[in-house]
Parts: sequence; structure tokens; C-alpha cells
Amino acid sequence: MISRHQQDVEKYVDDVIHGRVITGRLARLAVWRYLDDLKYAEARGFEFKKEYAEEFLDFSEVCPHTQGEWAGKPFISEPWQKFLDWNIFGWRRIDDKTRRFRKDFEEIARKNGKTSRCGPKCFYLSIMDNPIEEGGQGYCVATKEDQAKLLFDEIKRCREKSATLKSYCQAFQRRIVFPSTQSYMQVLGSDSDSQDGFNPHFIVRDELHAWREKHRGLAEKLDTGFGSRRQPLMITITTGGDDNSCIWIEEHDYAVQVLESVITGEIIDDSVFAYIASIDYRETPCFRCLGNNCPWCCGTGTIPADDPFDEACWQKSNPNLGVSVKLERLREVANEAKNKPSALNKWLRYHCNIRVSAKEKLISPEAWVACKGEFSDWTTADRVHGAFDLGRSNDMAGAAPVARFDLVDDDGKEFKRFEIRSRAWTCEDRNDDVKTEQIGRWVREDLLSECYGNQILISDVEEWIVEQTALWNVSTWAYDPDFAMQLGQRLQEVHGKTVFPFTQAPKYYNEAVRTLERLLTEVHIVNGKKVRALCHDGDPVLAWMMTNLIVRKNAKDEW
Repeated sequence: MISRHQQDVEKYVDDVIHGRVITGRLARLAVWRYLDDLKYAEARGFEFKKEYAEEFLDFSEVCPHTQGEWAGKPFISEPWQKFLDWNIFGWRRIDDKTRRFRKDFEEIARKNGKTSRCGPKCFYLSIMDNPIEEGGQGYCVATKEDQAKLLFDEIKRCREKSATLKSYCQAFQRRIVFPSTQSYMQVLGSDSDSQDGFNPHFIVRDELHAWREKHRGLAEKLDTGFGSRRQPLMITITTGGDDNSCIWIEEHDYAVQVLESVITGEIIDDSVFAYIASIDYRETPCFRCLGNNCPWCCGTGTIPADDPFDEACWQKSNPNLGVSVKLERLREVANEAKNKPSALNKWLRYHCNIRVSAKEKLISPEAWVACKGEFSDWTTADRVHGAFDLGRSNDMAGAAPVARFDLVDDDGKEFKRFEIRSRAWTCEDRNDDVKTEQIGRWVREDLLSECYGNQILISDVEEWIVEQTALWNVSTWAYDPDFAMQLGQRLQEVHGKTVFPFTQAPKYYNEAVRTLERLLTEVHIVNGKKVRALCHDGDPVLAWMMTNLIVRKNAKDEW
């Protein structure tokens, strides 16, 4: 028999896919990830057990709302909220039946019930987690203890309004104690007297966008404190940040990679659940387009960027619009942002849930995947050029020849098609931020070359470049003189190759970067068939690098 919770979740999923619920790109990817996992996650050691999800959703309705028009009434989750908790509590590891997800990253605009949803989770994890965690410790954490106490006080109010919850626990100024499981939850900030000795079962991090570099010590301590727990859970609730939100940027970018794995096919992290509700601030190809009747692109194949002042897109960042988020209030804030420049960034961050930044990623995974195709015969190319960048000695190096074909489409228009081959190198003792399982798998599968020790061997890169030059008659090689001057000189003096420096400065990059952006979506018809102006072979290493490119724009709008 299908429960009402399952009916609500399945309807929400279907409504998102078919456009009956207005969602942004990243929220739709969370839905697509769920559907893909139902098909394929078992092979990776995970299964969905709806009874666990239903148990939590039933329990959450014992918890009351604490403020406003719903104060004292049971917490009845909206369908989108049920979808999140259905995933968090329903997915299990086949080997030991514990929770699959150890991190829950939720990034949603203000006033959409993020804090209210934490109360039921905290009580459930403390009282009747499945399996029960005896002696569990839970923490409400923020940059300062006073900020963390705002969340904690909301949880205490939830207890005060429920006779059932009060019977299970005792509340103190900074701690709630659960005698039946010998557990507790308490407040913790970077300014708390003591941060040592904790062994958390769950943590709720509030307003991650406010965390700065000075809070990194606390962030790392929280991350490494779960060692002895069977199924710990890190819950992060936040809105969008800015260029100063360094810890949020790292967590947000990682969550985006987890969601975009649906597009790339590269499994990033099976232990992280992510849901990001934001407007679409840039144009993207339509992922899994439904054709002429597609509700997202209307059959064009491209989803346009949203106008942040268009009410039609506000539900993307405010899934609780019409419930806890009032349309009239959003209109007031939007009108202020239109007329007061100082209010614009707040509108974009807190209500549209997009990062306020002077830099942004250039290439979406959808756009890059669309350019995958079959290569032409490179021996017939009009010209082939190459470039290489050694990077730092313990990081990564890359090299790529690019073939250009001068073509004419069926309308008689001349255009150029560029085809890219590439190779990348790393070293065994590389930087910690590139010691990931994903990168390790590329090494094992020979998609990425790994040099012994703590430096990339220039001789390996040199050998590959010489080989490629002979294979494809590469005319010239460009290089970044900051780290590759020695290799450039060797290619010229020892091997007789034509090389030239290409400095990382706007005057060199501006035209190339803008051209690359244009080529990503340029398509022609040749002999009745679609031909893209840019083509690659689907190398996952190159895809990872390209979709992480950051564009910086100066005062002259040079990229």
C-alpha cells in the first residue's frame, strides 16, 4: 500500500520533471539524481527503504510549529520538504543498513522553513534514530554562540509546545538532555569556551554563508569529529554567499558537483545529499529535454537566464512561496532592490539565492557534454595548434592539440570547427585538494598520468608533446611562461618545435575566452546533419577541468 508520504513525494517528483512545479536547474538535478539512483545505486551498495523515510515523516508531525500563524499546530511538511527528508532518511547502505547520506546540504532562500525543519530532525536523531544511537551528541553550530542559540532556542520552543517531546527530554539554557538514550544536544560557536572532547552523532550548521577563513578551525574540527559514530549526519542550512564566504564557496561548489554528476556520469560522492533552490542566473542547454512540449525550454533546447525581478521565477529559490514566504513581501523587497543599488545584492543573495561575485564559471556541464562527438580525420585538418601548462610542481599539468577545419554549411556560410585532444598529469604526492577518489580512479583507469614522488616529470610531458606533434603535424605550441619556460625552451632548442609564450593576462585571454563561450553553442547543418563548432571526445578529466574554469572580468570587461 502506498502511504500518503510516498504519494506526495512521487507527485512532487513527477510535477518537477513535467514543469508543474517551478524549480531551478539544480533542484531539478536533485530530482533526476533520485530517479537515477532508484535504477543504479544498488550496484554501488545502496538501497531505498521507504519504511525508514515514512517513520521520520510520521515522527515529524508530532513536532509543532512554534511561531506565527501555525504556532502549536503539527509540522506537516510540504511536498518539496518531504522529498528532501524522504532521501535523507530513506536511502540505506546495503551492507549494514545504516544511512547512506552522512551530509545534508540545503541551500534555500530566506524564510523557506530551513530552521523549522531542523527541530524534528534533532529530536528524531536524539530519541529514536534507526538504529538508536546511545550516548549521542548533537550540536547546533554557528560562527558565534549567540547565532547558534537562535536555532537552539527554536528547537527548545518546539519542545515546550509538545507534551510528547517534553516527556522525553529536559531543557537547560545551553543543552537539552534525553535520559532514555543518554544523549544530549547543545549550542556551539567558534567563541564557545570549549570545543574539545565532542563526539557528535549529528551537527546542524546554521548560515554557512557567514563562515569566514577564521572559522576554518571549527569547520575542520566538526568534519573530523564523527569518527566513532555508526551513521553520523552533518546538516547544513544556508542561503547564498559572496566572494568572502570562503567555506560556503567550497561546500557549495562541491554540492553542485555532486548534483551535476547526473549530467557527467561521474559519481562524485554517494554520501552527500544536496538540494539547492535558486533562480537560473545563466543560460544553459536543456538537460533531458522533453522535446517540443518541454516545459523548461519550450522545445528550443536552451533554458534562458532568469530575470531576478520576474515573479514567475521566484518559486525557484522560494519553494515555500505562498506558505511561509509571502508574495507581497517579496514584491516589496524586489521593488526596493530595483530602486536602491545598495539593496540589490541582498535581494540576489537572500531571496534569489545566487552568489554575488565578480567571477563565475564559464562552462556548464550540459554545454560541455553537448559538444562530445566523433573526431574528423586530423590528417586533413586545415591547421593544428597546441598548448601546455605545467602548473605548480605538486598540482597538475595539461597539454592539448586542437585541430581546426574550415567548413561551409548547407546555407553557404563559412565556419570553423575545432576538435580537442588532451592529456593531463599529476604526481603521487600531490596537493590535498586533488587527492580525491574521483582523481584516483582516473589514475587507475589511465585517464590521468601519475608521476612518482612529489613533482610532475617534465620529461613525460615533453615526450607526449613531441609524439603528438609528429602524429598530427602540430604547427605551434603555446605555453604559460610562469611555470613552463624551461619546457618551452627544450621544445624549441632540442626538438626544433615552434613555441610562443601565452601569458595569463586579459589582453591575451579576452578574445580566446569569448570565442570559446560562443563556440559552445554554435551548431551548423552540413550535408543535412548537425555539426557543432566545438568537439571533444568525452575525456572526463578534461570535462572536470573545463567545467571548473573561472572567468574574471576587469573594469574594461576583459575576460
